[in-house]
Amino acid sequence: MEDGKDRLALRRVASDSCGQVAAARRRPSFVVEVLLGVAVLAAAPADVAAQLAASGSDRTPRRFEVGVAVGAFLEMPDAFSSNGCFETASTFSAQGSWWPTSRVEVDGATLVSGEFAAQCAYDLLPGPIVGDSFERTSYADGVPGVDFTASQLGVVVAPWPVSPVSPRLRTGLGRIWDKSITFLYVGTGVRYRFGRHALVTDLEWWRMGFDSNRERLVLTPAGTIQVLSSEAVRVTDPTYRFRVGWEIELR
Repeated sequence: MEDGKDRLALRRVASDSCGQVAAARRRPSFVVEVLLGVAVLAAAPADVAAQLAASGSDRTPRRFEVGVAVGAFLEMPDAFSSNGCFETASTFSAQGSWWPTSRVEVDGATLVSGEFAAQCAYDLLPGPIVGDSFERTSYADGVPGVDFTASQLGVVVAPWPVSPVSPRLRTGLGRIWDKSITFLYVGTGVRYRFGRHALVTDLEWWRMGFDSNRERLVLTPAGTIQVLSSEAVRVTDPTYRFRVGWEIELR
């Protein structure tokens, strides 16, 4: 009986020893697997970067791009209307950009704006009534009209630098040289990349300010217009511009 217990104890000891030996043998394998996993994860970005570079989809910092774009103003400021006509304008621009980092772009552009349609309602407006006052707002010479040249300088942020389709946010300052108007612009758009080339669409919001002269007038029974009051007013009027452009990376 005692011999049987001794044999059973020996078997348990032998079984435990084999389990410990097996666990000891498995530990190096587990460590190796962990190290291999870490190595794969560490090498993955390099492999992805190599593949993107081979396909021309990488976003190398400190690169330069040039391009052209066409666009249109969706709504012009009232200050740009002339002779009772509210005009819309198209634009053509040339731009250049520099990427100091993979997600930030500094870009500048020069655009030319010209009228392509006008809606004149001057003849359809009713005339003033004798004895009733009305308001008239006038602007400095050179402000009315949609034919002008402007420049822009701003920053573009692209959160997904290696994606072939990436949203972008734009902001900066601009100057309409013909009218001596400085404006702030904010925009959003999408960039579609094809190797070294890119198709860009943007919607911009321009915030412009104008010095105006606001007058309160009245039509007298004699048929003359009399000025009741006059004051200088600073007017802020936004406009929107949509553009589609094509850019190419310089190498």
